[in-house]
Amino acid sequence: MSVWKKLQQARVALYDAGIKQSGNNQGKIYLELSDFTIDAQRIFNDIGLSSAFNVTEEQATLSIVDVDSGDVALFSCPMFLSSLPKEPERGVKNLGATITYLRRYLWMLALEIPAKEVAELAKNHDKKDYTIAQVDANIDKWREGTITPAAMIEKIKAAYALPSDVEQYIIDNFTGEKK
Repeated sequence: MSVWKKLQQARVALYDAGIKQSGNNQGKIYLELSDFTIDAQRIFNDIGLSSAFNVTEEQATLSIVDVDSGDVALFSCPMFLSSLPKEPERGVKNLGATITYLRRYLWMLALEIPAKEVAELAKNHDKKDYTIAQVDANIDKWREGTITPAAMIEKIKAAYALPSDVEQYIIDNFTGEKK
């Protein structure tokens, strides 16, 4: 099996495991490295992948290695410092922050964690999931009204996190005869 196939399996396993954002900076929820890299490393171990992060003056690189074949998938980006402060201790902090950001973005690139999905996770961070039982309890009332399935889904999403299987259940069961 190729490194790319194993990496794809790892991506799907990580999505199935769920990604919870724990970073919070002045009310802005964001994805920290530990929100997904710990699970990713466990999945990599099970699948037979390993990772290595490297920084040079020119670039940062995340290597994903198939431990069975030695094949490598490389992800890289230019290395840069946003600014060089005059105080040496600030320079070290700036370098550390830059490396952390580069690691996070390269991991997100390698695992294909889309920005929209991350934004949706942040939006639904404190929302409870809407359940099929709640759909079943309300569907007859919805059918009697003039609301479309799409409008009902948007209304639910405003107040709840709506898992994709429940959304599909609404679409599949909204129209038709009362049960």
